[in-house]
Amino acid sequence: MIRLDRDPPLSFRARNALRRSGAVRWLYRRRWRRRADVAVISFPKAGRTWLRALLAAAFRAHRGLPEAPEALLRLPDPGATGLPRVRFKHDDAPQLKRPEELVTDKSEFRDVRVILLARDLRDLAVSTYFQMTRREARFDGDLEAFLRGPRGGIDTMIRFFNIWAENREIPKDLLLIRYEDLHRNPRGELLRALAFCGLPDVADAALDSAVDAARFDRMRDLETTGASASGRLRPGETGDPESFKTRRGQVGGYREYLSVDQADWIEGRMRAELSPWYGYPLREAGRNTP
Repeated sequence: MIRLDRDPPLSFRARNALRRSGAVRWLYRRRWRRRADVAVISFPKAGRTWLRALLAAAFRAHRGLPEAPEALLRLPDPGATGLPRVRFKHDDAPQLKRPEELVTDKSEFRDVRVILLARDLRDLAVSTYFQMTRREARFDGDLEAFLRGPRGGIDTMIRFFNIWAENREIPKDLLLIRYEDLHRNPRGELLRALAFCGLPDVADAALDSAVDAARFDRMRDLETTGASASGRLRPGETGDPESFKTRRGQVGGYREYLSVDQADWIEGRMRAELSPWYGYPLREAGRNTP
């Protein structure tokens, strides 16, 4: 297991060096061309599970397939339904890397459309910290140590998003979705994502059904009861609410965990170093959805 507070094994470093090679980038590009029309990319804990649930439910509703709460995160078979081929990926396992270890060549995505999911780094950092400590046991330190740590912390997050901003013209097309906008207007953002995937004519009833199926409380119930057929919806420890995949589902929840100094430091880093293309920090950041 890769630990954030220790040097990684030689095998990890060798794989990472290989992944940077031009030959491997070419092979990955061929694989994407064969397997997907759309790639959904995010840093871990940016809201990818929720977006996956929304798209899966919308696909089923659009094709008149029965709702499947126990398989909420399972997209219908595109070969049998004629739906677009959508694959989800935490590109480059950035949560385990130093900024300088991240792959900067995104040519593997040249032949696919990319949905890039972004999130305010203050919320992202808190959520990633609990993922690393309560679900994956990759880190034993406190939140401050994680934020300023060499692997997976704020430095890595900023570099990851800046690399994508610099390479946003590489994919066939790219759609930026921000977690905060998805919270504010899930129906509208889902409609944008579906149109980008090639489904611009999804009926209002199908959109409403999908948003209802992927509500946070419904996903939390599936994780709590173990009713989901997906291993993605499993708590680290049943009695520990901070170990749940559906941990909070909030915008601005970082205020309960970060000190004022920590939050101000991250905000200052976003203003000074994060590409302005993302629009962070948002004026409304910190306001929970109704």
